[in-house]
Amino acid sequence: MVFLWTGSPSDGGAFLAFLTSIACRASSISIMDFFDFFWSLDKHWKRGKSMAEKISSYRFGVGKYFHEKEVLSHLREELRGFSDKALVISGKKAMEALEEQDFRKRLKDAGVSFREELYVGYPNTEKVEYFSKLAREEGYGVLIGAGGGKIMDLSKAVANQAGLPLLLIPTTAATCAAFTPLSVLYTKEGKYDKAIHFDREVDVVLVDEAIMATQAPRFLAA
Repeated sequence: MVFLWTGSPSDGGAFLAFLTSIACRASSISIMDFFDFFWSLDKHWKRGKSMAEKISSYRFGVGKYFHEKEVLSHLREELRGFSDKALVISGKKAMEALEEQDFRKRLKDAGVSFREELYVGYPNTEKVEYFSKLAREEGYGVLIGAGGGKIMDLSKAVANQAGLPLLLIPTTAATCAAFTPLSVLYTKEGKYDKAIHFDREVDVVLVDEAIMATQAPRFLAA
């Protein structure tokens, strides 16, 4: 999904407000820094310079987004278009929450064979390489990522490197990681390493209200 504002920035107040919350979270910058950048573009616009010289587009979004009760009922239909063999990367607590909604049974009923990989830690280059190689060598046709922001970022990087379609099931509301085509990677010690931007958006996001209700209050507050 690509959003390209073709009018003057000073005319795009509503659009700017919508982008600000997403862009600031995705790039870890302050709202004031974002506004400083945006209005600097406005100055160039008023001088008659093309917006395309300064910024072409801001990419975010997903192919399909579902947010409802019993949203995992869409698993059969959505996976049918991808593959019947899935690699599942998840956090331990996330999998426990998914199991309360019969996640494994739903996959089996859909005729999908799967391998679960529980991961605790920061998404890093080594793990991206490991899971990408695993997916290719064992012939998985789709990647399912379930968990918080770290799992979302890890899953996006793995899917991109392995060339797999991606279905994400976020379990926290504290980040926009399930919705943005980029991954932030860290060192094993938890220090920032790099951010990878992807040309392709996430294929499917399933947000289950019952699962989201199980998250810690601090994630909702964030």
